[in-house]
Amino acid sequence: MDASSTAQVPISEFQRCNSCHTMKSVGEEHFKARADGNLFKTCGECLDKKKKARLNKLRLRNANKENLTQASEEGSDDRILSPPLEYEDSALFQGMKIVKLDAFVQTLLKTGGKIDVVTAKVNVSGTEASSSRDMADKVAKAIWECSGYRFIYHSFYMHKLSLSSKFRYYCAQMYSRQRTNKDCESIKERRKPSMQTFQCHGWLFMTVYQELHVVEVSVQHKEKHVPYRCIDVPPAVHEFLKDNPGISFAQLWKKILEMDPAPGYSRKAMRQYRIAMGRQSDDKMETRC
Repeated sequence: MDASSTAQVPISEFQRCNSCHTMKSVGEEHFKARADGNLFKTCGECLDKKKKARLNKLRLRNANKENLTQASEEGSDDRILSPPLEYEDSALFQGMKIVKLDAFVQTLLKTGGKIDVVTAKVNVSGTEASSSRDMADKVAKAIWECSGYRFIYHSFYMHKLSLSSKFRYYCAQMYSRQRTNKDCESIKERRKPSMQTFQCHGWLFMTVYQELHVVEVSVQHKEKHVPYRCIDVPPAVHEFLKDNPGISFAQLWKKILEMDPAPGYSRKAMRQYRIAMGRQSDDKMETRC
């Protein structure tokens, strides 16, 4: 039988699978029927694969829950990454007297590093901060300077009705917030020096009322530990970057390694700083124009 005599299937009887994007003939052998009689847009083979993937994901999730439960029973750390939200309750600040930032700092100094939980309503009107984030950063920096604990920005939420903004920061030396560094054997990719970490449960919660210049501060730090040691890009390298704005990053990093074979900062920190410098120069150019 030649090809001309074979029965040709009309194009309308073919359907493309939404998953594998393969044209297949319409029928229950390829596309299963729904309850309403219509056919699925995904072929049966792809549906079975997705079902198996969901089941495997569910098994892994249940296995992880069992491992975490067993680890907590054995007393090991389960690396809880979520902040304790009970310290964000606005009821904690009802009837609380507003204090200046300096007075709040003095209260933290009296703790001697054993902060535990301290709440206060802080007036930041005397600072140069203009936006809500600037006010939150100003308070976090003041806590760092007086206690030695650096709190890093975590998340942000703005209320639609109360015209306030919530900020969350965490202690830079908290163990549960650390990420594992990749082992790099190359000279170009050097690991950032390791930093001591602790089970300090350090969290900083702030609700900023920008128009009132008032910040509701709740700082939690359960364990006293060594102060944060800044390992950012040093000032000498900052000046070198300013003097060589047109150099490529690969050449720049090679030159830095020639100056300091074992720098105390990472390649990523250098790249981020150079990006920030570029943005600042662009802002200055726009201001001049």
